Amino acid sequence: MFLLFLFESGSAMANEWQLCRHHLPAFQGDATLGEKTLISADYGLATGRNLYEMSGEVAFIQAKQHLYAGRAVYDKGLERIDAYDNVSITTADALFQGDSSRMWLGKSTGVIDNAQFQLRANHARGDAEQIIFESADVTVLKKSTYTTCDPTRRDWLMSSTKIRLDHSTGMGSAQHAVLSFMHVPFFYLPYISFPIDDRRKSGVLPPAYRRSELNGVDFRVPFYLNLSPDRDMTVTPRNIEKRGLVLNSEFRYLNPRNRGILNLEYLARDRLYEKEIADGGSKRGKGTFTHRGKPLPRIQTNIDLSYVSDPDYLSELGSSLSASSITHLERSADIRYLGDDWSSKLRVQSYQTVDEMIPERSRPYKRLPQLTFNSLRPIEKNTLNYGLSGEYVAFERKDRVTGQRLDLKPTISFPLSSDAAYFTPELTVQHSRYDLTRLPGDLVTDDELTRTLPLLTLDSGLFFERDTNIASRAYLHTLEPRLMYVYIPYREQSDIPVFDSGAPSFSFSRLFSANRFSGVDRVGDTSRVTLAVTTRLIDQQTGVERLNASIGQIYYLRDRRITLAADKFDELEKSDIVAQSTAYLRNDLRINTNTQWDVDLHKVAKGSIQFNYRPAKRRILNLGYRYRNVTQSQVDASMLWPIPHTRRWHIIGRKTRSLLDEKTIESFVGLEYQTCCWKLHIVKHRFLNKVLADQAALPGGENVDPYDRSIFVQLELKGMGKLGKSIDDLLGNGILGYSN
Repeated sequence: MFLLFLFESGSAMANEWQLCRHHLPAFQGDATLGEKTLISADYGLATGRNLYEMSGEVAFIQAKQHLYAGRAVYDKGLERIDAYDNVSITTADALFQGDSSRMWLGKSTGVIDNAQFQLRANHARGDAEQIIFESADVTVLKKSTYTTCDPTRRDWLMSSTKIRLDHSTGMGSAQHAVLSFMHVPFFYLPYISFPIDDRRKSGVLPPAYRRSELNGVDFRVPFYLNLSPDRDMTVTPRNIEKRGLVLNSEFRYLNPRNRGILNLEYLARDRLYEKEIADGGSKRGKGTFTHRGKPLPRIQTNIDLSYVSDPDYLSELGSSLSASSITHLERSADIRYLGDDWSSKLRVQSYQTVDEMIPERSRPYKRLPQLTFNSLRPIEKNTLNYGLSGEYVAFERKDRVTGQRLDLKPTISFPLSSDAAYFTPELTVQHSRYDLTRLPGDLVTDDELTRTLPLLTLDSGLFFERDTNIASRAYLHTLEPRLMYVYIPYREQSDIPVFDSGAPSFSFSRLFSANRFSGVDRVGDTSRVTLAVTTRLIDQQTGVERLNASIGQIYYLRDRRITLAADKFDELEKSDIVAQSTAYLRNDLRINTNTQWDVDLHKVAKGSIQFNYRPAKRRILNLGYRYRNVTQSQVDASMLWPIPHTRRWHIIGRKTRSLLDEKTIESFVGLEYQTCCWKLHIVKHRFLNKVLADQAALPGGENVDPYDRSIFVQLELKGMGKLGKSIDDLLGNGILGYSN
């Protein structure tokens, strides 16, 4: 039996030891020595041929190791040193100390008795009855202990009859290992394997435990297989108390020209699910595959595939609000070519609709295939610029109009600019052709349609700036008005089916989009002027932008006849007013706002404000509010903050609450305790689960709790691994900038 504990490496590991008081100094080697050995001592005596006795500050200095002792006997012929009295051996990887030692310098082998050791790689240390150097890379410790805690502390400790450290493979192993925490033994293994650097090794990863009201006890034990330097696989049996055994596998590959991940889950029999469906079938599963490749210098490939066996799989077997909220799973494959000044992409794409409440008419079409072309010529000022973009796509879907669409957009522009102003006239001609296959009985019988439209934009702006002082600090204050005119004539489009067009949410960025619709199937007729202004405050000493605020509005010069609802014209004379801003009131306090003001109702139609306060590392407070007409009013707060007068205790938490429904959508709260060598998280998590919410809405479901509740307990022994359910993703999603 063997067990593998993994730890983070690289830059993340640097933060792991920030609470430690003792750090091993860097090894000061001298590569110029080569194979030479420098010997020094206070006293020396030649007692025979090639035999010397030394005492008082004895030192043997080599390029890759240093030996110090109170006294020593050196056999020059055998290159053997017998050292006594406070022996110390320093290498690039470790420091070894003991009562006495026997070392063969030429072979890099030897023995230290009654020894202590420290490893630089992960703050590890320990002691041993005897340390044996089998070679320059392999060290064996007999009757030893191992920990990553500071000297004089043994909060966690691994005791073993024999530990073997192999620096050539980056792995350590121990026989008859006993893990203790706070001086209490809690785990025994006849054999354990663990890393001593950031290289990977096959083994059993730390188990994960979770308990929820929906599924009961959820326990999983991952098995990691290091198949090759560029291939690995994790197989995870997951036992769910109320449902059964789920088998999960994740295969990863990393080649010079491509990389990818294949993840498969299979539940042969779901005891809960078989009670809910009529045919009694209860096999369930999920699969995802992602691939990123670059087979040739100018060619890129992307594959994204997802599948679930049934609409409730993610809600019932997931463990987060984001998983429960997924409505569609994408399946696509792309191949892209990048030329010197143009690019092209071929794609096939479809979706699996997970949310069955979405009506058939609102589900996305398949693209089988889609071919796009875009020119990438850089925009040059004060000269004529031209470009071309195009798309061919074949749309497929059951029981709906299908067809092929060709869309071409040649563009010509002449950007004029100076330091204080710019003016850019641009003309785009959009030509679209449709070859359709309509349903029997369709009132519209024309299967070949074309549409050609000019899109004219005149974009202009000015730059004003001045020096100003605020609170005795010098700033550069800018004022940047922008005026844009858009003209698109009317063309009848009611016969054209809507394959991929929609009406995007109105925002500041949409003020400057020529077409008010997304996609190609609808090109909105318009004659309008957009007026906006941006102001900035730039710290002249540091160059930091302290304030960026913008506001704008569209003024329509005529009614819009093209709408998604063909029988309704848009007769508004002006749009809502939209504004956005980012302000750094201090280096540690940022405020973001977005606002849409309804000019007819004279109230806020949509808005958000976000406060982010981060005065120091691991001190984070976030507070946000979102509002959308009468459909959404939410408050979102999160924090990571030390408990006053402590360095080790932190409060962590998040809460998202709907003020309209007076319901909490998701929340977690917990404590973090961290020392030099271990860290503990205890977190209570709750989120509104779609499956449970649907059950609560049914007649007789008044007693159904719509929340999925769970408690996470995670103990991390730094340098060994994490025991319990990993909550790093939960903290990362809930607290901006969370880090160790």
